Amino acid sequence: AFDFDPTLNEFLVTGVFGPGKTITTTLPLAETHPANPFMHKFHPDHPTGKAISRSIKLIFDTVQDTNDPESGQSQLIGNFEESVTGLHKASINVFGRFVLKRISLIPNLNDQ
Repeated sequence: AFDFDPTLNEFLVTGVFGPGKTITTTLPLAETHPANPFMHKFHPDHPTGKAISRSIKLIFDTVQDTNDPESGQSQLIGNFEESVTGLHKASINVFGRFVLKRISLIPNLNDQ
């Protein structure tokens, strides 16, 4: 689950979005955030949690699935990498494959 500021519905990413490209972002979870797993009512000795950080990287495949007519246009596939720090003395690293599908042709979701 992502813990976004309720007044915002976007977050900053760096890199280029598209086949053969990579984007990265970091999602911080403050010590006092309600979703911080270190803060819970059953342990009153924990008035605050520990800062947690999620570093996420999406690496898009250079060659998309040539058997799928949507591939590269309304669908992108690639590798997902994430490193979570602050939960344990060592970083927790996860990885896997992902598929992103375009669900709308609206060019700007935050039209302000």
